[in-house]
Amino acid sequence: MPSQYPIIFGTSGHRGIIGTSFTIDHIKAISIAIATLLNNSGTIAIGYDPREGNDPQLTPNSFTKICVDTLRSYGINVVFLTPFTPTPAVSWYVTQNHLQGGLILTASHNPPEYNGIKFNTPDGAPADTKTTTQIEMLANQYLQTTPPPAKKPGTLIIETAIPAFSAALHKTLTQLLGHSLTIQFPIVIDAKHGTAGYCWETLLKSTQSKLDIIHKTPDSQFGNINPNPTKIDTLTQLQHLQKTLNTPIAIANDPDSDRHVILDETGSPLTPEETTVIIGRYLLSKNIPLTEIISTVASSRLLKKFCVAHQLTYTETSVGFKYIATHLKKAKETAKIALGVESSGGFSASFHTLEKCGFLPGMILFYLLSETSTPLSQLKAELSGHYGHHNFQEIEFYFDPSQKQQIKDLISQSTIQNLTQKTKLEIATLNQEDGLKIILTNDDWLLIRLSGTEPIARIYAESNSQASTQKLLEIGKWFLTL
Repeated sequence: MPSQYPIIFGTSGHRGIIGTSFTIDHIKAISIAIATLLNNSGTIAIGYDPREGNDPQLTPNSFTKICVDTLRSYGINVVFLTPFTPTPAVSWYVTQNHLQGGLILTASHNPPEYNGIKFNTPDGAPADTKTTTQIEMLANQYLQTTPPPAKKPGTLIIETAIPAFSAALHKTLTQLLGHSLTIQFPIVIDAKHGTAGYCWETLLKSTQSKLDIIHKTPDSQFGNINPNPTKIDTLTQLQHLQKTLNTPIAIANDPDSDRHVILDETGSPLTPEETTVIIGRYLLSKNIPLTEIISTVASSRLLKKFCVAHQLTYTETSVGFKYIATHLKKAKETAKIALGVESSGGFSASFHTLEKCGFLPGMILFYLLSETSTPLSQLKAELSGHYGHHNFQEIEFYFDPSQKQQIKDLISQSTIQNLTQKTKLEIATLNQEDGLKIILTNDDWLLIRLSGTEPIARIYAESNSQASTQKLLEIGKWFLTL
């Protein structure tokens, strides 16, 4: 029976509520669409987090079983990765084994009632907009009518990626930073009942570190805790353990381990931009030729200030790591070192996978902390002295779904002249490539973006003080009610 809920690929695949907007029919249609794009041949790796329906045992009618069987029936060879496998490990496996792509069943940081599916291309990067548009179009057709299966069915191999992924990351960092990693301090991790626990154990097994992982066991309900690590109020248990053990760093990941949050020794979070600049300064101090930082329109201007100060290239993209990955790939192809970061906790580098990796920033900081007695809180405090003070905030604005087109028109039709009249702000430039970003003459900014799937507008602002940033956020909310 055709689904009343269409397939919609946002910045990172199709997501929906299990049983309504994410069903077996959606999985089948998306799998057939990908097989069609691959001309019913080639090999795909499948990874997944522990959400409901993602079963390592491939039980009948599980999402993983349906995905595997559908792809195989349309001529695609499948490498099914086990156990629950982080997104960056799937990405690495695809490139290492020269596959035609990777599928990951995950809804990232969303609550447990959600699931999702995303596609990575042969370079390991999130599929670009052209590819996801094709998948979406074909999949929605196949929700209504199904083509005949391929004449030659695909094969199935069951494989484990995490040990090899961990070994490769160690080798990469040893070569880059000049020595293998030995850790003399305790480490605490919040795995959020996702895919991170086993991978962290494997990564840190050879480092002599004392490792404590909370919420380690994979669980489809995530232990009834919020799986989004960027919500700092969900990390109280991690902060308590960190204080008890007196550790210089703590890390939390989301269920598919492509996002990270770093806590300094006081239990206070570093923003992803602060983490990136601390890493950038560390690389430069070791005479490692960092050349570029890539981020999005929704990221702190701290990154730009850092790049200007050190004569690096700063590139700003639309929101979505697939846009960042394009620039990381160019850097990789020319053997240049570039870092990519999102304000939502995504990070990677041109010397690693082209997908977000929730392990890489922590691993580099372990090196840094092993080489210096300077605590992370001090390294963070030093940033304002070098690159100015930056107060960055984000809020969500919910609206009635019937207002979406009106708000989209308001955003797309805005000009500097009419915005100046309405807001009384001193506007220097507008960026309307991804929402509406208003850059003021003093370099403060306000950004309004609509969610691709929900009736939510995300409002971002940055200035040199909390009060000024709050004022900009209020202007953003007011603008959306015009």
